[in-house]
Amino acid sequence: MNRTILIIIGILCAVISAYVWHYSPIKTLRRQLYDKDPEVIYNAAIKLHSLGAKAAIPEFTRLLKSNNMFARVLAIESLGMLGAKETIPELIKLLKDDERDVRNSAVLALKSLGAKELIPELTKLLQDKDQQTRIWAVAQLGYCNAKESIPDIKKLLNDKDEWVRIPAELALKDLGVFDSEIQKAKENK
Repeated sequence: MNRTILIIIGILCAVISAYVWHYSPIKTLRRQLYDKDPEVIYNAAIKLHSLGAKAAIPEFTRLLKSNNMFARVLAIESLGMLGAKETIPELIKLLKDDERDVRNSAVLALKSLGAKELIPELTKLLQDKDQQTRIWAVAQLGYCNAKESIPDIKKLLNDKDEWVRIPAELALKDLGVFDSEIQKAKENK
């Protein structure tokens, strides 16, 4: 009987130690995400990201609005890695962020989350007035193998800006559109 009690106590001690070791740092790191120092926020985000802490999804979601671009990127990557499908609407908004790294991370996270909204949102950005946004969107559609966007991408072959036309042509080739079809689309202004 004494041996059984010792085994049970040993198991309980191991479980409690593992719990304290695993959850106590996560709690501390979650609190650090609210710090005023951007470096503290960033370091906490890196540690939570590496731990794969699903408990930190609300904090990572809050970090999407951070002024620290690196913390935003890390939060986006973490949300994608953690499978946080509930954050898809917030991630969609980041496709229009001023920072290219934030936009690129949002595409990767949305793609990994299987967000059906990704391709239509990127397709809408093909009509953006900003040249860089159109270039970025067409490249991302090629990367995402968005065959359903081929008709919209073809329209960019006649864009007023040559710097938009070239990536549009490359994206169409990546999507398997033949050169003859591309040439035909260029001629149909």
